[in-house]
Amino acid sequence: GKIAKIYFKEGESVKEGDPLFKIDDALYKAEVKEAEARLAQTKEEYSRATKLLEKKFGTIAQRDKTLAEMQVSEAALDKAKLNLDHTVIKAPFSGVVGLSNVSVGAAVSASVDLATIVDLDPINVDFSIPESYLPYVKVGDIVDVTVEDVDILPAEATIKAISPEISPETYQAVLRAQMPNKELIYRSGFFARVLVLAG
Repeated sequence: GKIAKIYFKEGESVKEGDPLFKIDDALYKAEVKEAEARLAQTKEEYSRATKLLEKKFGTIAQRDKTLAEMQVSEAALDKAKLNLDHTVIKAPFSGVVGLSNVSVGAAVSASVDLATIVDLDPINVDFSIPESYLPYVKVGDIVDVTVEDVDILPAEATIKAISPEISPETYQAVLRAQMPNKELIYRSGFFARVLVLAG
């Protein structure tokens, strides 16, 4: 479909479930109306077949056929309503929305990336340590992180994961720590110094 509306401003915070984009829904509304009309027709046919069977004029096969057609029509209506609901694209999680890759009027499909949302709070800090230090660190340990050109004093981060693999080239393991970022000062890709107090 085509982008009918963009609800967000680039670089702003969004909450999970906030609408981001609206796809032109005229075709999807028409499909819902068509499915509703077809369902009404098949319900009437099923009702008629049931009444004829009760009066011994119809057959069980005819009643079962109209029941199946009614159930298919119900499923088609559910699908049409779901497609209509999907014309509003919502934020899958809370975060900061980046630059929009599309503008109003642009034709889009399921394979088109519309925008990027990044969850910056808490923010992950990935760093490496020599394999010989691994026995001295564990998940839950606190490390001091200083982000260049942002921090004067280090901020505390908590180790959340330790990679089970050791790099064969560097003989180092990658660790991931998380630190609070309520003010959204830190961004993905910043360079940071990490002090690990092992021992």
